[in-house]
Amino acid sequence: MSGAEEALGVGLALSAGPVGWALLAFVAVGVTAVVVYEAEKDADTTVPDTATDTTEDCKKTCATEHPELELCAELPSSYIYPSQAAAFQAVKTMFPGRTLRMEKTRPATGGPCPETGSHTAVKDGGTYMASIVCCPCCTDTASGPVQSTRCAIV
Repeated sequence: MSGAEEALGVGLALSAGPVGWALLAFVAVGVTAVVVYEAEKDADTTVPDTATDTTEDCKKTCATEHPELELCAELPSSYIYPSQAAAFQAVKTMFPGRTLRMEKTRPATGGPCPETGSHTAVKDGGTYMASIVCCPCCTDTASGPVQSTRCAIV
């Protein structure tokens, strides 16, 4: 036995698996050390990787799943509100003390999302104060496309 084997107690060498794999175990008082080392990589022991990664081919995106929607990131920078209600709350802070109300929401006829978006006038009595315009949009995420709404005050 070598000095290392004698120092650790009992030495045992086993060979198993493909050519070049070796398991060397030393058992000492209550301590076990196992060393496994890699095999030589040669044509006889190398297994070809036959799996193909098709996740890129099948990856869902806004373009493939929701081509009718604008990308949220491509909307004008004023589209910062996540909902019509959030935009309306912001309008209320712009005009404190006013009795504001939203008029009937209608389809957008212009802007970045005509026909798919919406337009809502905000009035104080009969006086027009602002408009809230909203667009349905899509964001590509690691887990796939996510639909949402972005609104602006104009």
